[in-house]
Amino acid sequence: MVIDGGSFTNVVSLETVGELGLSTFKHHESYNLHWLNDHGAVKVTKQAWVEFEIDQYNDRILCDIAPMHVAHILLGRTWQYDSGVTHHGRSNCYTFQHEGKKLKPTPLSPVEVRDDKGI
Repeated sequence: MVIDGGSFTNVVSLETVGELGLSTFKHHESYNLHWLNDHGAVKVTKQAWVEFEIDQYNDRILCDIAPMHVAHILLGRTWQYDSGVTHHGRSNCYTFQHEGKKLKPTPLSPVEVRDDKGI
């Protein structure tokens, strides 16, 4: 999962949708994404509700569906705004309130990121 303050949408990978057997439905306004893979523009025509967990935080968000190479789920500005998320740039951590508790999900260390990528 990637939290991306530069993205204006929440996206779930086409592969993840298939693996989890998520129900999909037609996007109310199809559009093209240009930055999610190395094949140029991708037409976004479907959406799905995605449930996820970060530490003790559980949520269900509406995601656009697209083939992605960067992550399984990309949380953009819409999730950050709706959840009242604060990004702490120096530490690259995020904090937000959920059900009266202040949460600070733990990011992967550089070693964990490399291990996850098979490097």
